[in-house]
Amino acid sequence: GTRLKYPINGFHSLCASSVLLVLLLGLGVPIGYLFELLLPLAASAIAASFLLSIYLYVRSCWAPYHALAL
Repeated sequence: GTRLKYPINGFHSLCASSVLLVLLLGLGVPIGYLFELLLPLAASAIAASFLLSIYLYVRSCWAPYHALAL
């Protein structure tokens, strides 16, 4: 493959998520409530990504050839 023009670093995402978790715990937010909503959150994320992919596919059918990443 080729080298990407932008950095993708999972470690930075892990650090940002950890800081957010510590901040929410410090503010007294009930984090356990997120675990109760895990299935609806996952289903919503899957549905949103599926709908977005369909929308982008349909839009790509009318895009000019030079705009496509082929």
